[in-house]
Amino acid sequence: MRSKVKDVNSHVKSIADSDITNHDIFNYIDFWTYSKVPTIQFSTEYRTAVFRKYLTIYLKSYKRKISEFVNSKEYQEMDDAKVWRALLDLINQIVFDYEREMLDAGIPKIVVDKMKAKNNDTITLTIDLIEGICNSRFYDSEKNFLKVYSILL
Repeated sequence: MRSKVKDVNSHVKSIADSDITNHDIFNYIDFWTYSKVPTIQFSTEYRTAVFRKYLTIYLKSYKRKISEFVNSKEYQEMDDAKVWRALLDLINQIVFDYEREMLDAGIPKIVVDKMKAKNNDTITLTIDLIEGICNSRFYDSEKNFLKVYSILL
């Protein structure tokens, strides 16, 4: 029977630092920012302009903050509780950043507030998913690479 069992580790992808710093999430954000958002059309020119600006700021804020987090490599030395807290802080920083930047860019406060209410369910789901990954032994790995990689996915 032993000869029939294949080495399980031969099919398991090993996650390295470069897998995280060069994660596909950054390419997806760029694709949406530069290809999809500029072609989105709404019912009026004003709505189109406002929401294109909104989405561009939203996506660029996510990319900037996630990139800073990943490139700092601080997560590599953290225990489970610190990773969980750092990721919650990251979500809070991203939301605070893009809302402030949107208001500074002239997007009406009512649009930012309405979208905040719409994004609430998504952020809650994201936090629940991050908590599940951070509290699961399945994602334990050297330097938290698997946790961070999985969260970026």
